[in-house]
Amino acid sequence: MKGWVYVFSNPSMPGIVKIGYTLSDPEIRARELDATGVPHPFEVDYSILVDNPRDLEQSVHRCLKDINAGKEFFRCSSEEAAAVIRDTYCGKIHLEDYKKTDREMGAHFYLGLKYATGRDVPKDERKAAELYQKAAEQGDVRAQYNLGEMYERGRGIPEDHHKAVELYKKAAAQGHANAQYRLGAMYRYGRGATKDERKAVEWYQSAALLYQRAAEQGHADAQTMLGQMYEHGTGVPKDERKAVEWYQIAADQGNTEAQVRLGIMYGNGRGVVKDELKALEWYQKAAKQGDGWGQRVLGLMYENGGRGVPTDWCKAAEWYQKAAEQGDDEVQLWLGNLYFHGRGVPQDERKALEWYQKVAEQGDSGVQFLVGSMYEDGCGVIRNDNKAAEWFKKSAEQGDADAQYHLGVMHEEGRGVPKDEHKAVQWVG
Repeated sequence: MKGWVYVFSNPSMPGIVKIGYTLSDPEIRARELDATGVPHPFEVDYSILVDNPRDLEQSVHRCLKDINAGKEFFRCSSEEAAAVIRDTYCGKIHLEDYKKTDREMGAHFYLGLKYATGRDVPKDERKAAELYQKAAEQGDVRAQYNLGEMYERGRGIPEDHHKAVELYKKAAAQGHANAQYRLGAMYRYGRGATKDERKAVEWYQSAALLYQRAAEQGHADAQTMLGQMYEHGTGVPKDERKAVEWYQIAADQGNTEAQVRLGIMYGNGRGVVKDELKALEWYQKAAKQGDGWGQRVLGLMYENGGRGVPTDWCKAAEWYQKAAEQGDDEVQLWLGNLYFHGRGVPQDERKALEWYQKVAEQGDSGVQFLVGSMYEDGCGVIRNDNKAAEWFKKSAEQGDADAQYHLGVMHEEGRGVPKDEHKAVQWVG
């Protein structure tokens, strides 16, 4: 059943918000409360349309129990309440409205978030980074973390680990657990900072404390991260049994990452008795919620067989298709191979080339060579030496020896590129 979870504020109750749910329009619910005798009308600061709104409301109330001011009232800002709701919910968002939160509290951050996710506006990570930058300069801890992550991964802006570390430090100093965890990783691997195991451990331990607090309050993402830290012994003593316990708690709340990780633990008998059927059950739960990782794992299981399922090329192709459509380049390659060989799907070299080309466009030199070869041979497409040379060059410039040889031959023969003995020798040489 769909319904709204909302955040209301009232001028007569400064520093306190009401977090509840309604199956009708939140504005209507706010007007109903005006008749309760409060001197000022309630304002709808934030609302989100979700499946099972009561479950989400109860999870948020558990997360905020330490600041409960009675019934559905909590001592925090509308911005903080909205952030907890967004962090807690793992399902499909049908509609979201920030209202006052957009106008007065973190407008740059929330608009940046919209551009980063493509919600209500065309996805534009460069624009998101610009808006996060403005919010970060104003001290917004979430913007500092998100922008740091974009610099670390080179999303929307050039990769810059030093800037990422600088931003993670600012967010970490304000108690942002994810920033502390990422900062620990940067020191551990010497990315953007001098490698320093001692500092890495300090930041991991700080993050673990914060994750522990949030996890105990019912925060599913924190429970999942704490499970990872116990699984790998990061900032806490390694304890696979505790990892399973935290994954289980988060998975039961519908957290798809926890569901996949729990499936892996069951599948490998780590921290729990090995049970491949339970592993399959958790992978299926995550995959059916649209989790790309879960879909990928299910596809692999059906392709290879033997781990609780028989080999089934059709089901492998079905799950690979879902994961590939979410941009997983490795799965896109696997799906292309299925179309090329006609396993689980009708043999179709044209479709194989379409999937290979998606991977090649993401910079994989080996697949760039493969795409060039298909254009050169007219496999799945009309033969096109110009296109072949174009893809060979992209691959060759990344050091692929086969592509370099083919590009040299094409220069020697003048196919797809101007005849040029010097370049031929240069590439083949």
